[in-house]
Amino acid sequence: MTRLMVAMMAWDISHGLWAPGVPPYLLRCDPLSPSQEFFKEEVPFSIPAPRLCSGARFLPVSFAIPKEDVLPCVPEKFMDFAPLVPGLEESYVFPMTSYGEMEYKRMYRESRFGVTKRRAGWETMRIYEILACGSVPYIHAANEIPDAALVYVNKTLLRQAQQLVANAGQPPRDAFSTPTVDSLDLTKYVALAAELLRHTQQHLTTEALAKYILTSYGKPVSTALYVSGCFHGDYLCYVALHGLRRVLGNRLVDYPFLDYMYMPNVAPLQPINRKTTCPQTQCTVLSGGLGEGGAPRGAPRFAINSLGANVPVYGGGFSYAYRLEHLQDLNRSRAAINAQVSRREFDVVILPSAYLALGNGFREAGRGGCR
Repeated sequence: MTRLMVAMMAWDISHGLWAPGVPPYLLRCDPLSPSQEFFKEEVPFSIPAPRLCSGARFLPVSFAIPKEDVLPCVPEKFMDFAPLVPGLEESYVFPMTSYGEMEYKRMYRESRFGVTKRRAGWETMRIYEILACGSVPYIHAANEIPDAALVYVNKTLLRQAQQLVANAGQPPRDAFSTPTVDSLDLTKYVALAAELLRHTQQHLTTEALAKYILTSYGKPVSTALYVSGCFHGDYLCYVALHGLRRVLGNRLVDYPFLDYMYMPNVAPLQPINRKTTCPQTQCTVLSGGLGEGGAPRGAPRFAINSLGANVPVYGGGFSYAYRLEHLQDLNRSRAAINAQVSRREFDVVILPSAYLALGNGFREAGRGGCR
């Protein structure tokens, strides 16, 4: 990089034309992206009312994404659709490394749309990753999303995105292809992407999720115990812990300790051991098609492992793991926690999994006799 290029980049950054992205990258804001005043304007959003299921009252909840992952503007785009298509194994090319996560998110930053679809439920971390990268989720069946799913996401805007694509070209040939958008109105696209990004900044971060959880208690919360018995792939458990730690700091005790949620003790530029113990009967793993550092490794591999097996952290830990700072003065011993509970020192005890709290449960409200 020449001195002239460095000087030009510095001028652009000082004038808001460049913005920091996932390190070590810089991104350039799209020329049509609104000013920072647009993103600072607060936009209210109503969450659906509580639901009654078999006589019990449930408040809706959804995934979220760390604030540091959310971009400040709509970035410049270089392709219409991200090449990764959920369910198409050969498109899972990103290694489960820090490098792989950075490249994965660069792909979405440089794409106007990212394909996502309903899997075991409508909630997928991919939707939040696409939104945080200043891209627009394309969900072919967006009109079918029920009110009880994706409760924090602005589904009206998702449906507008579906219609924008439908008006701009041809639908996908099959479940593993992407639409064509040869006549896409770029002005409308950037305006829609900006609205979605602003909504993400204000309502879809882990801190926003944590504040919602604490506020829903109905009383001021100063201290909390978080029973972090997260299953493999339990994103809600991961992101709630991340947000609550950021909001409450050392006033939150999380037990058991999940080492993959905290910053690893490794030297700079050294790989992170992204492994954990399978905490359930079966842990499914789909590895990327590239090895450490991006070296070719062949086709992606799908595997099922049993309880106690040494398995990769789910999804490589992308968008949730290895982020929280260690708190040296936090006592997580069973004896200390039992004593605190007996003295009623916790304002709330949070069990993030319905399976832990009730012994069983559905992934989404709206099923099993809810109204």
